[in-house]
Amino acid sequence: MYHLLDHRNPCQDKGAFPMMESHIVHDSLQTFLDEHHIQGLRVAKNSIPPPPLAYIVRFPRLAITLAGTHKMELEVAGAPQMVTSYPGDVVFIPANCWNRPDWQANGKVLNILFGRKQIGLSLVQQSIPLDTPETVVKSAIPGSLDHASHKILEALHDFGQQATADAICRSLVQALLHACMRSMNDLPKAQQNKSKVTFESICAYVHENFSKPISREQVADAFGLSPNHVSRLFRKEGYMTFSDYLTFVRIDRAKYMLRSYLAMNLDEIAACCGYQDTSYFCRIFKKITRKTPSSYRFMGDEQAPCN
Repeated sequence: MYHLLDHRNPCQDKGAFPMMESHIVHDSLQTFLDEHHIQGLRVAKNSIPPPPLAYIVRFPRLAITLAGTHKMELEVAGAPQMVTSYPGDVVFIPANCWNRPDWQANGKVLNILFGRKQIGLSLVQQSIPLDTPETVVKSAIPGSLDHASHKILEALHDFGQQATADAICRSLVQALLHACMRSMNDLPKAQQNKSKVTFESICAYVHENFSKPISREQVADAFGLSPNHVSRLFRKEGYMTFSDYLTFVRIDRAKYMLRSYLAMNLDEIAACCGYQDTSYFCRIFKKITRKTPSSYRFMGDEQAPCN
């Protein structure tokens, strides 16, 4: 993906490069691997509900601090806590876990999202003074992880749950980054389907930003495209409209949150899924699932699998 780990409101994406400057991301990752080893490592959890404006997606992610400092809120010992990362520090956010970045410091961060159809990368830089817009450079590696790399990611998830496995996790992250670098180096650029890569990058962007009031026009602006071109991409590659895809992502997340965070009320879940009007959220949810959010929450697992 590109990452599409763009942790900003897409309507504020004026600092982003319109095209995917993959060589910039490539060189940044290569320099990090040549000059650094993983220093500190933190692993996000999800035993408590995410706070407002937190990011929670169904794919695992890495946030690597390359320069300066980077602050984010994570769950630590069962409570939200603001943590600070320094160059060489990595935060691993497993699938369905949350984090809330705080872009109020001078820093440079590489985010990697391991999607099912592509690996998305985004290089985010915030400079002083803080009223200067962040710059975001996006890149994508088409295709999912190969079998060996997928096993590394699985091992990272498993060992990340163990308090005494820090050294193992740092080695696994290092191996995973080398696997990403290999994929970028081996990518047959001449054979890339640019339309498909762009479509999947936008899908990943939606997965990362669905809790915000994003629109087709804002996404088009973020990617340097026209709104009509975004619509054509979704008709051609996704066989649906952009609006339908955004709704699917939001309702899919709502289903997960309804079953996972019983302490959260419908207003809170609706807001976390990008709906400011709870009544409208309930209508859309029932239209798609044929169940009200409340009835879905308390259905048996065999009837309503958690997505």
